[in-house]
Amino acid sequence: MKQRYDIAISINVHHKPMFLLEQLSNIKKYVKLSHVVILNCNHKMGIELQQFDLGPDVVVNTEYIDKKRFHGSLLQGIVSNMKLALQNYIFDYFVIMSLRCRFYREINHSFDVDVQSEVVNQRKHYDYDLRSWHWPKMAHSLLYKECVTRNWSVCTSAHEGLCFDYKSCEFLLSFLESNTSITTDLFNFNSCVEEFALQSICSNFFDFFDLGNGCGTKPLHQCSATRFIHKIDDP
Repeated sequence: MKQRYDIAISINVHHKPMFLLEQLSNIKKYVKLSHVVILNCNHKMGIELQQFDLGPDVVVNTEYIDKKRFHGSLLQGIVSNMKLALQNYIFDYFVIMSLRCRFYREINHSFDVDVQSEVVNQRKHYDYDLRSWHWPKMAHSLLYKECVTRNWSVCTSAHEGLCFDYKSCEFLLSFLESNTSITTDLFNFNSCVEEFALQSICSNFFDFFDLGNGCGTKPLHQCSATRFIHKIDDP
């Protein structure tokens, strides 16, 4: 029988075990609902973490992925964690964080109501400049071409704080497993596809939610009072 959690939290980790331990302490402080934290490590970090007692609700994904910035391997780590979560747990929400993410607002019994106010489907792009942002590269991805073929909108959102419900996760994984050429292309793509891929697929069928404050580092006084996560500097 699958274990039941309110929230599954996914984190790509690649260095600095003590920095991660501080993040896990932050999660424990602010997330008052039942939760499991799933870590996707590179090979080095996966070995280093074996010496630490991370607690019963922290899981190290055994699929180690040596990820790179501005590369589809970051998305691959997220999808691997989503797959692990769906195989092993029942959960309400799947929250994506990076190692630099920290909570600053408590997640408690009111979260289900709070998160519904953070739907970000308004960020769909129907008319946009292919010369701007990362579109000059993204437009060459098989997913983007598929969106054009299907007359789907495309959508962008920082992956830090990105949140999907359980049914959306099931749909996303089913789409990726049924479209292996698109998935392989995304995982090997030389751009930050984690900022557009899952969002675009999901937004044409389901809502998704934004708990973060964008991809940049922001002090707390500049963070939204209705969001939950911000990024801090890497020490």
